[in-house]
Amino acid sequence: MAGAGPDGSPYAENRGLLQRNVTFRSSLPAPTSTETLMTKVFGTKNAPNQRVSESLDYEPVQNKIFYERMRAAKKERHLFGYTGHTLAKFIITMVSGILTGVAAVGIGTLAGDLIDWKNGFVQELLDEQGQHRVFMAFLWHCAYSCLLVSFGVALVQYWAPQAAGAGVTTVMAYLNGNHVPNLLRTRTLITKFLGTVCSVSAGFPMGPEGPMVHCGACLASIITYAEWGWTGQWLRWFGRKARTREAQFLEKLKVLDDLVSDSDHREFVSAGVAAGISAAFGAPIGGVLFAMEEACSFWNRRTSWRCFLAAVCSTFTLQTLSRNASHGMISFTGVHNYENKDWLYQLPFILVNAGVAGLLGAAFNSMRMWLWKLRASKTRHVLRIAEVIGMALMVCTCGFFFAWSAGKCIPKNPDWGEEYGMRFQCEEGEHNDLATLFLSSSHHTIIKLFSMGHNPG
Repeated sequence: MAGAGPDGSPYAENRGLLQRNVTFRSSLPAPTSTETLMTKVFGTKNAPNQRVSESLDYEPVQNKIFYERMRAAKKERHLFGYTGHTLAKFIITMVSGILTGVAAVGIGTLAGDLIDWKNGFVQELLDEQGQHRVFMAFLWHCAYSCLLVSFGVALVQYWAPQAAGAGVTTVMAYLNGNHVPNLLRTRTLITKFLGTVCSVSAGFPMGPEGPMVHCGACLASIITYAEWGWTGQWLRWFGRKARTREAQFLEKLKVLDDLVSDSDHREFVSAGVAAGISAAFGAPIGGVLFAMEEACSFWNRRTSWRCFLAAVCSTFTLQTLSRNASHGMISFTGVHNYENKDWLYQLPFILVNAGVAGLLGAAFNSMRMWLWKLRASKTRHVLRIAEVIGMALMVCTCGFFFAWSAGKCIPKNPDWGEEYGMRFQCEEGEHNDLATLFLSSSHHTIIKLFSMGHNPG
């Protein structure tokens, strides 16, 4: 047969062209490194001049090689006459949703435990007898937060720069056809996970909602490309038998080689985005709507079903693994039944509230763009770390100062138990309202605020 290779395959001669094209790996040649030890630690003043953009090919490439491969695939049916591609896609979608839910539970659990441990130690310092107990508790609070954020930003600056920020805009850019190198790699996922835990635990006014979008997209991409080549680095310690089993396992995953086109990969990443939002808010329908309205520029029925399946698996995993899972966070118990005229009376206040919210949003964006010009370059590693430490000191100082100067001791809600509420300098059975608001877990604080008005009696 003309053009056949040693294995008899009609397209073996084009084997190099048919290998999977991992879209998140940069194809640019590595520039010659002139960095010294000092520049690696402190960074450089000027950013790299190499600005090359690349687009993803979301349209199927229909050529001779493509048709030959499709004809050969029809002859290789394994499972009841099917190639196994449809089943593999369902498995990838479900596993992406499940692992995204596990990641959300992990972020919430680790951040909550770190905050509880910090507040417990602060409370022990406040309960001690001494003239400088408040100052010592404040120093410990600041040092703890600065250490956490320093570790998170160091991971970003020195190990995975693509994990900077929330990651929503870059994932949206990827889904719109822009190739962002190393955006969905395992290293980026680990850095995003640990950085989110450190930022939330440090008391920053932020949550895991935005980073969960990036985490879900990374998990979907890693599973799609079966990026487990690093397992051989530790399997070699278990002997030849373990390496043989790894080779057999990866041989079974060759069915995924036909699923790594840019168009298929886009659908899996879209499902990961929906799973991330649903895991962050516990709302599978909201995750699908976010992926459809905000993230994705291409939508069809197949993408919608994959997003919904991943979102449902993510929410189910979240509810199953969460220790204190609850259905909803807003309490409508004891709410006054409004009449039509009551809604009319409140309409001016609602309009004023909406206008003020819009002005605050515009002011936030304007101030952010102004401050962006004053920030250090992304390649100035030490200055970037110093910026985050300064922000942590400002947040810790404001929260601790308001709790100490303006906080009031009020009776503690018995439904809170011992897991929530900051006593600060109050007596037993009471809690400091501002200390609870600023120093406790933001997730639990928002739930308690939305549940105000619930009268258990």
